[in-house]
Amino acid sequence: MKKSVLKCFIGLSFIFLMISCATTKNSNFNESNKKNTTNNKLIVRGIENPEKLEKNDVMSVTNNVANPEYFEFSNWSKIRIMNSLLNELNLHCELTNEQKYKLMSYIFDELPKNASDGIVREVRLGNFFASQKGDARNLVIRIGLMTPGEDAKIKNEKIIIFFSNAVKNQITGEIMKGRGGFINYDLNATVMTAYNNKLLTDIMNMSAEKNNKVDVSKIEALDSVMLAQSILADDDLSNDIKAHELCTAIINKKDIAPAIKIMAMIKEYDYRISLEDLEGSTKLWNEILDFSVNVPGDMNPENLNSINGGSLYLLTELLK
Repeated sequence: MKKSVLKCFIGLSFIFLMISCATTKNSNFNESNKKNTTNNKLIVRGIENPEKLEKNDVMSVTNNVANPEYFEFSNWSKIRIMNSLLNELNLHCELTNEQKYKLMSYIFDELPKNASDGIVREVRLGNFFASQKGDARNLVIRIGLMTPGEDAKIKNEKIIIFFSNAVKNQITGEIMKGRGGFINYDLNATVMTAYNNKLLTDIMNMSAEKNNKVDVSKIEALDSVMLAQSILADDDLSNDIKAHELCTAIINKKDIAPAIKIMAMIKEYDYRISLEDLEGSTKLWNEILDFSVNVPGDMNPENLNSINGGSLYLLTELLK
């Protein structure tokens, strides 16, 4: 479970810190938003009154840090963690690519690295809980920072947690849209990440050592695709070439099942996205869409564009 994984990285103290902040009704963020004001302690981006947010529009409130030093994130970091958030919140099909890019910008841009540990930013997505009124309609993503101690088992520059007020059905994994509320990391849609040298990695996928030990000569095609996916998500960029080799070997096989082949094509597409190979990514993406007619099930162009196509759009915008 997420909480048990979190303990290995940062200990219980930060859990209590984040939950206490999340459940405090009179936090600086909430009080400022209710009054529709800003002060020298907060930076508001977008509309100042969250009660007036339109459907899927975005606003953010960030602690104003003296002499701020901002995180530098690689484009691949932004894209893959943004996809993790969209997956966790079941938002892939609800947002347009333009809305995904705007949300990504409000989450990552000018995030102060030298802020005190704790919640440093809140990002709101408008009218997420449609049956509620006022600010209660909005999805809230609280972004918390933690500096690991010297005794941390795994060394990271920072831990960054994206903790939302969206509650997940523990059986289906679906987001309950009736109302939101901050409970804990297991019940709420949450993504926990580790930051090192511009690279941001979901801590659920920090398995480079394990990935590097796999004997690829002894695994089947589907397992090869799953390994490629894990490699592209881990905290070691140097092993990504192995994902490329696994995927291209499957793509070039003549007797491979269409469902496995398209999965390998998608992972190869992710690899090219990670390299910021816009031309190669675009070419392969068009091939994926063309090939999808051969694949039974839900891998149709509409679903592919909603879930995977956004990566190409995000990269295109980031490279402008």
